[in-house]
Amino acid sequence: AGRGRARGRAARAGAGAEDPGGFGRAGGPREGWERFAREAREGFLAELEGPAPDAARCLLALAAEHDAISTRAVVPLPQASFSGRVDKLVEGALREAAAAGGVDDPASVICACVDHLYGAARFRVAQADVEQASPYRTYMHNVLAQRQGTKEAVAAVLLSVLARAEARIGRPLEYRLEIPAEAAGRPTAVHAPGEAPEDLSRTTRALVLGCLRRLKRGYWPWAWVPGESSGFLVAAEAALESGDRFNQAMGFGVMQPEGRPFGNMQLAGLSCEALALLEGGHELRDSAVLLCHEKRVREAYEALKACVEAGGTVSPPLERGGLVGDMWGVDVGAGTGQALGEMEHAAALRLAAHLEAQLAELAWQSTP
Repeated sequence: AGRGRARGRAARAGAGAEDPGGFGRAGGPREGWERFAREAREGFLAELEGPAPDAARCLLALAAEHDAISTRAVVPLPQASFSGRVDKLVEGALREAAAAGGVDDPASVICACVDHLYGAARFRVAQADVEQASPYRTYMHNVLAQRQGTKEAVAAVLLSVLARAEARIGRPLEYRLEIPAEAAGRPTAVHAPGEAPEDLSRTTRALVLGCLRRLKRGYWPWAWVPGESSGFLVAAEAALESGDRFNQAMGFGVMQPEGRPFGNMQLAGLSCEALALLEGGHELRDSAVLLCHEKRVREAYEALKACVEAGGTVSPPLERGGLVGDMWGVDVGAGTGQALGEMEHAAALRLAAHLEAQLAELAWQSTP
């Protein structure tokens, strides 16, 4: 059910939208950008679930889907062209290894890949909080073009360079990718002979999930509790029409015109949808609350019901180094004496009941 919902998102994204070329929203024909988005989502899943996924290609496909829908693209994002930039990084690294006389030495090749990425290619990890929070520093085509990104995105570039270099020389490099806990830390790789080889599928999936969480966090359209891994509670309160205390505390409405410069319902929904598909649990809950705000009542109810049945109504603890400190949140738990998890669980149950009542009303209205 989750996969079908995810693959159908692109086709429904334009429902009720202005015609292409309408005031303030020029773009290509709907059948064109819907097809681009659908093909990009299929490519993303195929690459991620393949036997030897390429992290850069996965994230390029993700960027292509978001680009097609958000811009109503006339042409698809040129993924192959951007992927070719990774090949050029590999070629440069191997040239440096050969010049040092170590192309047959795995340790030298690994060192050349890292040194070339941060040296001659001048890639760097975004440092400022606003840069860390910006989706611009997560989308792979921007990262490759600007040579700057979040630590997960830069780590994905490095992993792809190492994997492609290994394929190019035709022998195992026996490397281990090292990602620092600090949000702005620089990923690197070391030669690790005798250890289990880097699990390409597991590491790629972890990096993709990290990038998706950053996109979700950056695009989330409501206040986000400081230091927590989800903004569900305020969004649920808004859906239940009891969120005035949060909106007044922040000094502006639910869809915030200031303080959340990247807030975007549509792209937050796409990010949540992919996370729900890959992770389930509280990600399914967060996807459901956005579906509710989009008036997709039945889909929201089915997603939330599955979440409740699976016991995923409470957000997990935020992983150390996973996200930057919150700059725009509101501490909804202050003075309540109630744990955030209990509040989230109660809000999820209330939202499920609210959606069930809406479905019953819709069914009664449609009865002849």
